[in-house]
Amino acid sequence: MPKKVFQNKFNSRYNLKFCRTLKRSWAPILWLFFVCGVYFSCQEKSLKPSDNHHQLKTELSGVYYLIRHAEKDRTNPENQDPELTQAGLKRAKLWQSYFDSIPLKGIYSTGYKRTLQTVIPTAAAKSLNPFIYEPLALLDDNFYKKSGAGHWLIVGHSNTIPILTNTLMNIDTLDDIPDTLNSRLYRVDYTVKPAELNLLHIE
Repeated sequence: MPKKVFQNKFNSRYNLKFCRTLKRSWAPILWLFFVCGVYFSCQEKSLKPSDNHHQLKTELSGVYYLIRHAEKDRTNPENQDPELTQAGLKRAKLWQSYFDSIPLKGIYSTGYKRTLQTVIPTAAAKSLNPFIYEPLALLDDNFYKKSGAGHWLIVGHSNTIPILTNTLMNIDTLDDIPDTLNSRLYRVDYTVKPAELNLLHIE
């Protein structure tokens, strides 16, 4: 066989073998880059909802009044949805008087009789229909979009109002309202920077 032809065949076989070796050696590295790319891409996507949610919170510019329902009827401990007592109905009228001079844009209330009876006088005086919400399920993206500005009243319960206030203020220092206390008002003011929280007692 001519020397030149033999050399060309040798070179072709050597190049083919080298390419196969190179492919085998680089395959794990290329796979690693692919996996890393997918991982970091997923990580970036997973951060977007929380980033947007945080941005919505920082855009609040309203004033939020958070109160517990008025005194409820405790004569039947098994009743999970009691109405207000006469003292509770009187307090509901007191809340109406307090909010008379405040231009409420809307009212949020849980669907229990005691919370609705607490806000009915205020809602009637303001010609507002309360928005019903599930306890602890209020502060979602829809709330921040719809209630980002203006004055808003939120009525809840002794173990939910402090949690909602903590969330609005981005703190974790507020505990449950004492069971015998129905006069407390949490006022969260986002018209000032940084936002201010005032605890009031309305009697």
